[in-house]
Amino acid sequence: MSITNLAGRDRPRRGQRARRVGMLLFAFALLLGQVGSAHADDCSDYPGGVIDGFAGDIAPSQLQIDQTCTIRNFPASNPLTTNFSFLTQPGQTDERWLVVFDNVVHTGQMACNSVAGHKIWFVNGSSSSIQEGCQNLLIAVEKIDKKNPPGTTDVAIGVPFTYTLTMPVLFDPATGNVIDTSGSLNDLHGVTVTDDLGETGVDLTYLSHVAYWQNGGAPVPHTFSNVAGLLTFDQFPVIPSGEQIVVEITVVLDASPANAPGTQFSNTAKWDFGRLIDDVYYEPLPGEWGISPPLTISAPELVVAKTGPATLGLALNLGQWGDFGIDVQNTGLVDAWNATILDRLPDGASGGMCDTAPQVLSAQVFAADGVTPIPGKGPLTPGTDFSIAYDGVPSCELSLTMLTAASVIGPGERLIVRYRSRLDANSQDGVMLTNVAGAIQWYNGDSGNSDRQTFTRTLTDGTVGTLDHEDAHTVTVALSGYFFEKTVANLTSGVSPTATAAPGDTLRYTLRLQATDAALSDLTIYDDLGALNASPVFVPGSASAQMREFTGKVDRINKEEVIVDNRMGDKVKFERIDTTEVAGEKSDWKKVKKNDWVTVSWKMIDKPRKAYKVVVLPPKAEAGEDVD
Repeated sequence: MSITNLAGRDRPRRGQRARRVGMLLFAFALLLGQVGSAHADDCSDYPGGVIDGFAGDIAPSQLQIDQTCTIRNFPASNPLTTNFSFLTQPGQTDERWLVVFDNVVHTGQMACNSVAGHKIWFVNGSSSSIQEGCQNLLIAVEKIDKKNPPGTTDVAIGVPFTYTLTMPVLFDPATGNVIDTSGSLNDLHGVTVTDDLGETGVDLTYLSHVAYWQNGGAPVPHTFSNVAGLLTFDQFPVIPSGEQIVVEITVVLDASPANAPGTQFSNTAKWDFGRLIDDVYYEPLPGEWGISPPLTISAPELVVAKTGPATLGLALNLGQWGDFGIDVQNTGLVDAWNATILDRLPDGASGGMCDTAPQVLSAQVFAADGVTPIPGKGPLTPGTDFSIAYDGVPSCELSLTMLTAASVIGPGERLIVRYRSRLDANSQDGVMLTNVAGAIQWYNGDSGNSDRQTFTRTLTDGTVGTLDHEDAHTVTVALSGYFFEKTVANLTSGVSPTATAAPGDTLRYTLRLQATDAALSDLTIYDDLGALNASPVFVPGSASAQMREFTGKVDRINKEEVIVDNRMGDKVKFERIDTTEVAGEKSDWKKVKKNDWVTVSWKMIDKPRKAYKVVVLPPKAEAGEDVD
């Protein structure tokens, strides 16, 4: 498209006289005495006075400016080496020409006459000769100021973000600086803006846009089209001197092979318009492009560290609570939403920490140091900011899922969860118990975004020593003394253990006494149910001994008694009675054999102990044994 200058008729700028001018002219002199001897092509030899490198035009070695002339699209990969001269010289005629350089790297020769009156419209390119030698001829040009979202250097696939285009600002091509951020000294007519998302090198999808006046925010009428990612904004009203239009374009990165994490990209908005130069109207004039700063495609990445008692192998005693922690840091460059943390607690024949549900003590997102609070991210509330689920035997898994913005783990931030768990009753002295924790799922956007990406990981062995989504911690059981515990269950409400009861509820108290490193003998247990109560609370005569259970391996059996070894240092003898019931894997006392695993039901008040029921259990292996 050639540039038209209009003279001899009224133009849109009030109070200015239009006249025919031969555009702007500038003199280029060849080095080494070649000016007089070499033949120069005329700009008028080219259709419309346009030489376009992208259109296949081959730049002449010498070019004489005999009309308004546009040279465009000779980037560094195909620089313009042309030397220029004038058809008219100062003092010979009044004709002056405008020469437009658009996306041009010029390496040819020229000389500039400071009083010639010619003008250079220099946009979207660079040339040391023009910028350094002809500053007095360069016109300040209008530019689009294109910005990324404030503070954003990284973007995520599936998460929308918005470019902001402010037009115009005034740009000095001699220095490459914006010299006025509040608009232009000129009215701009016929503004057309194009933004080709396909030129970014990544896969972007247009979502929406708005256009409004910077001053006041009123909507700006215009037309819009989107043809395979080529966005065109047209039919804007005149932008008066000192005014600006803002266009906000919202796009999203597609989930495609081209959009690999770590990929950088920029986006360019191009435009043209008409305006007066020295009382002469030119249209279309290419404006300085708006090029966004680079953005990097990123993803959240969670790294987990499992912590426990300060020293590896710190002793825990039976029934003792141990404090543990899960530290989840986002080493990625975008937010991690709705993270799910899974902690698999140990459980086995020789011990574990599975029988009692862990108690979450606290959860909060901190800065990278793990200590400094983050505004808006205070202590997290269970059931509101995150959910808690515990699946006991056989899974033994504690699961936490983050739910709100307060639980979002930003780049570099740490989610720190503190909880406690306790040793199971069957834990044996010296056993090492390992539990594994990890982040198994998270997202790069909030739950309201259906296009957000899901990141999933699998919990394995904790991969200790590797910085990744999981970790493990080991603690050693060191038993000492004895363990004595009393618990209460509300049989009416079904809550066990319970802290509440109502009149008429039936309660069951359980006393558990276990020796650890030394045997106990001559033992008496005394329990006064009313001693701590100011007034009677139990129905007189309602207390009764409840049936108890003892599980272990048959050590010896005959037709009158059975001795059961719980494999934890206790061997208990039970007498067979006429009503003893045998159930489970076998239904006859005579078929119960040594090494069978059984659960015997008995009453504490009986002396000697009586076997009311014997349930034969499926075979199970101990350490170093095979199950037949």
